[in-house]
Amino acid sequence: MSRYLVVMPDDSSQPILEAINNASKSLRIKMFAFSDPHLLDAVIAAHRREVKVRIMLNPARRSGEAENEASHKMLTGAGVEVLDSNPAFDLTHEKSMVVDE
Repeated sequence: MSRYLVVMPDDSSQPILEAINNASKSLRIKMFAFSDPHLLDAVIAAHRREVKVRIMLNPARRSGEAENEASHKMLTGAGVEVLDSNPAFDLTHEKSMVVDE
């Protein structure tokens, strides 16, 4: 098992894209704001190659401004399982990804 920390913006999104593209079994992603088109396309491509993809998104900022509506719609439209974070918390500002368990 390998683990590594991606520090943005220094590391760029390349290590994240590589991890998504190399997933063979599963992807579990939690994101505060998920809007990068390259990452969204990679997640959908993983789903299409039968990787089990589950995503948890923070639905809105504390101000109530919807943050992930377009991404949520795009992902669910492609058949990806997307859940909103727990409404008991007004904000879930987590960013994590588990690849292949």
